[in-house]
Amino acid sequence: MTEFGQVLERWSEAADVAVADEPTARRIAEVFIERGYSQVLLTPCTYRGRWGDEPGWRVLAWDDGPYPDDDIEWWTAEERRFVARLKDAYGVRHPSPPELGSLDGLLVDRTIEDVRESRMASFAHTPPRAQSAVVPRLLDHGPPSPSGQGEPITLTGLDDVDWSSLDHAYGSAEDTPDILRALAANDEDWSDAVHEYFSAIVHQGDVYSATERTIPFLVQIALSPSILPERRLELLQDLLYIASQNAWALSEPDGDSPGALTTRAVADAVPGLLALWQVSPQAHKARLLLLAAFNPSAATTHLKQFTDFRATLDGPSPTLDLALALITQDEPRAQDIALQTTTWDVRTPDYLAENLPLNARLINVLLHLAEDELG
Repeated sequence: MTEFGQVLERWSEAADVAVADEPTARRIAEVFIERGYSQVLLTPCTYRGRWGDEPGWRVLAWDDGPYPDDDIEWWTAEERRFVARLKDAYGVRHPSPPELGSLDGLLVDRTIEDVRESRMASFAHTPPRAQSAVVPRLLDHGPPSPSGQGEPITLTGLDDVDWSSLDHAYGSAEDTPDILRALAANDEDWSDAVHEYFSAIVHQGDVYSATERTIPFLVQIALSPSILPERRLELLQDLLYIASQNAWALSEPDGDSPGALTTRAVADAVPGLLALWQVSPQAHKARLLLLAAFNPSAATTHLKQFTDFRATLDGPSPTLDLALALITQDEPRAQDIALQTTTWDVRTPDYLAENLPLNARLINVLLHLAEDELG
C-alpha cells in the first residue's frame, strides 16, 4: 500500500472534494472508482464552512491514467472539468480542508493495468485534441527605435485631479502624478516607470479608485507623436490587460466599483485610440482591433478598415475573427468561433464556463487566443 509520505507528495494533484455527510462522500468516491482512478481515499475531515469549522467527509482521488494517447495536458484538463461537473452535480460548495489527515479510509489502491479498461471507457465519448487553428504571427512592428530616449510628453490636466482623495495598492494615490510623469518622460527609465505603475496602480490585476483616473493619461501618452513606437505598442497591450480584469463591467453600465469604472474608461478611450490606425504598423493595428471589441458602437466607423486589415493576413485567425464578430455584435458567430477553439485549447472551455456575462467570457477567450497568435 502507498506510504503516507508518497500520498502527501501527490496530494496537490488529486481530485479533492469535501462534503458534509458520509453517504454523499461515498457516492462521490464510487464515481471515481468506477471511472478508473487508481487510488481513492475517504476520510473524516474538518472543513471551513459558512459558519466556521465544521465536521465533514473528504474524498481524495488520484488519476494516474492511462489515457487514449500521449497528450497528457489534454486528458488531464478533461478530468479537471469532469471533477468540476461532479461537484456541481452534488452541489459541493465547501472549500477543501487545509490538512490531509491520515491514510485511514483508502478504498482502492490499483495499478495502471488494473484500471486500464475503466479509464479507456471513461474517455470513450471525449475526442482527442484537434489541430489548432491558431497560427503564431510575426506581424510588422515598424522600424525599431535607435535608442531608449524619446522626447518628453506633456500631460494635460494631471494637476486637476485630487489624487490625495484616491487610493492605490499602497494607500494614498498622491504619488500617482509622479508615476505618470515618469512614464511621460519617455526616456531610458521607461521600464522602471512601467514597473512602478503596475506595482501601485494595477497590482497583480487589482485596480483601485486611482486606476480609472490614470487611463486618460495613459491614452495621452499612447497618442503622442513623441512616444517611441515599441512603447506605444506596450501601452496598447497594457490597456487591453487593464480592461480585461473586469470585462464583466461592459454588461453592467451602472456599476461604480473601481473595476467597472476602469474598464469603462478604457472602452471610452477606444474612439480616440483608433485615430492611430492609419499611421500604425500591423502589430499595433492588431491590438487596436482587440481594443475595439470593448466598444463596438464606437468602432463601427472603422469596420471596413478592420476587415481590410484582416484580409491582408493569410490563413486562419480565430483571434481577429472573434474580435470582428464582437465588434459587429454578431453573437452567434462569436460563440461559434469560441466553441470551435475548445476542440484544441485546454483553457477556453474554462473561460466559457465562468460565471460571467457572455460578452465578458468571449472577451476573455479573445485575449487568451491573442497570447498565442499575437504574442
